[in-house]
Amino acid sequence: MEKKRKIDSECRTFKDKWNFQYFVIESSNKALCLICNETIAVLKEYNIKRHYESKHLQNYSKYTGSLRTEQFEALKRGLKSQQSLFTKANTEQESATRASFRVALQIAKRSKPFTDGEMIKECLIAVASRRNMPRKGKFI
Repeated sequence: MEKKRKIDSECRTFKDKWNFQYFVIESSNKALCLICNETIAVLKEYNIKRHYESKHLQNYSKYTGSLRTEQFEALKRGLKSQQSLFTKANTEQESATRASFRVALQIAKRSKPFTDGEMIKECLIAVASRRNMPRKGKFI
């Protein structure tokens, strides 16, 4: 029996000319279509070309030259903004979680209910300093 071919061992690399030609970028050693956000698993020009021609040729063949470059950059910016939206949300969520832990720590240290005004004030200051709020002086 013949030995089965492995795609990983073929050392395929992404070609920069595919960016503008087929509106794809390299992402995690795969080609990512900027138009439909699908990944093309194997970095072969035939597969990338087949994807582009079967799904996007009618709509995007009209772009040529600098107009094609502008469209590629616009699609790339759109993808980056989508990705940064998730990153920003995660850091804000993490910051809010850390601030709530500080509030819980203050409650546990004092063994007091939330009705205690001074303790809540300290908690608000802890939250404001953790969230880098510019108006944390209003709590003081």
